[in-house]
Amino acid sequence: MEWTGDYWASEWDETEFVDPIGPEFGDERAIKGGAWNERAPRLRTGGRLSGLPRLITPFIGFRLARSVIE
Repeated sequence: MEWTGDYWASEWDETEFVDPIGPEFGDERAIKGGAWNERAPRLRTGGRLSGLPRLITPFIGFRLARSVIE
């Protein structure tokens, strides 16, 4: 699972099927994806959970990404 920069929203605009964006402010952050310790139904890349930013667990991390330069 990975932390995102989005604040958590239990519901979002269903027209945003690709990378829905949460509210502008909030306490909890969205956590996306699955982890090695999850059961098959929870392994979708689009799976979303929430957590306080101070949550520390070996199952949540981050992903390094870079824009493609052409």
